[in-house]
Amino acid sequence: MASSLQRRLLLHYFLIIVAAVVVLVILYSYGIRAYYHTSAEEALRQRALLAAYTYNASWRPENPRLFLQQIDASNTLQVEVLAPNGQVLAQTSDPLPRRVEGEPDLDAALLGMIGVWRGHNYVTSERIMAVCVPLYTGDRVTGVLRYTISLEKTHHIINTLTFYGLIVGCVIIAVTPGLFVPLVRRAIAPLEALNNTAEQIINSEYPSRLVKPAEVEFSRVATIYNKMFDQIERNEQMQNEFISSISHELRTPLTAIKGWEETLSSGGLEDKEEIALGLEIIGKEAERMIGLVEDLLDFSHLQAGRISLNIEKVSINELVGEIHDLLSVKAAKKSVALAMELGGGIPEMDGDGNRLKQVLLNLLDNALKFTPMGGSITIRTHRYGEVVEIDVIDTGPGIPAKELPYVLSKFVKVDKRSPGSGIGLSIANEIVSLHGGQLLLSSEEGKGTKATVRLPIGGVHQVSHRK
Repeated sequence: MASSLQRRLLLHYFLIIVAAVVVLVILYSYGIRAYYHTSAEEALRQRALLAAYTYNASWRPENPRLFLQQIDASNTLQVEVLAPNGQVLAQTSDPLPRRVEGEPDLDAALLGMIGVWRGHNYVTSERIMAVCVPLYTGDRVTGVLRYTISLEKTHHIINTLTFYGLIVGCVIIAVTPGLFVPLVRRAIAPLEALNNTAEQIINSEYPSRLVKPAEVEFSRVATIYNKMFDQIERNEQMQNEFISSISHELRTPLTAIKGWEETLSSGGLEDKEEIALGLEIIGKEAERMIGLVEDLLDFSHLQAGRISLNIEKVSINELVGEIHDLLSVKAAKKSVALAMELGGGIPEMDGDGNRLKQVLLNLLDNALKFTPMGGSITIRTHRYGEVVEIDVIDTGPGIPAKELPYVLSKFVKVDKRSPGSGIGLSIANEIVSLHGGQLLLSSEEGKGTKATVRLPIGGVHQVSHRK
């Protein structure tokens, strides 16, 4: 049974074909009519001119019958010789009825032109055509020769050909549905497959990949759909991993805080070392939770497009120096060398200092997290024309090539066992984009990772970004 889409397409195609056939039949009918009328008129013109020029030497206004006797009157209704005042001087048959609309062909001939008139015999309703040519005595028009023929045979041919054209049009319309049904079914089969697949996706079902049809355009659509399926599955997997990771990240500090709360509550308060240790751990875990919550808040703002910038003058070198001093102790505790190389000629730029600090802290924190003991991290600034670049280079394990294109995406964690929410880099990337810049990552497994923040010296020109 045909689907509603098939029926609609068939109806649309059928109406288009009907309209096209009707227009073609009308044009064909007018074309046939114009062709035969023009041919008949041209033949009658040539016949009248030939007679007038051939026998004009024997034309005498006082003896029109002698002139008319020389004229070939076969295949005509009537041949007439008229005076300039319209009086019939001679004719080959009984007079035809007068024309109620006048005699424009006679008027044209009196002006030295060839006059043509088409109309009806008002007694018999027969279609007729008349052609008038002037007859000269010297340079003066002294008479008019008029040929009148019947157009009934011509119109019979016109009507017959028009009827045949109409029959052909009806046949085309009649066979159209049978011809178009298989074509429509073949055309919409890929669309129905896409539609069914889309409905499955809406119901959170992920079907097998689409088979590419032979049609080039549908094949491209199928390719895009399959890529979309892959991305949807990947995003759902990353979201599930993100939820699991966040749950674990929140549970760990809460468990530690709850455990030490019970320990301190059940024990005495005399052991000051134990109290200090417990409070220190509670403080660290609380700080860790605050960081996670702040990441989640920034992430929600990122999703809603409401990350705002507070624009001020920012010195990139001073900002990098602050970050270096802030993390140098942490790097030293992990036995990681933290080096700083500041380039010259870098002016102050417009930007959000706190947000840029958040970006650099995230990049350096990731570098410290993955750089092993004895490794090194270098933070370097330099200027290229109207662009400032900040590089964070580590000697960690690097990022697998297959993961590198997705690292800046939401929910991605290269090492599922490492702590963190997996959204820090996506937030950093959004902040850099709001500054009109780029966050670029390059990495090679076993040789480390390089993160580059590229910012225009002109700075950002908008205070906030909203979707």
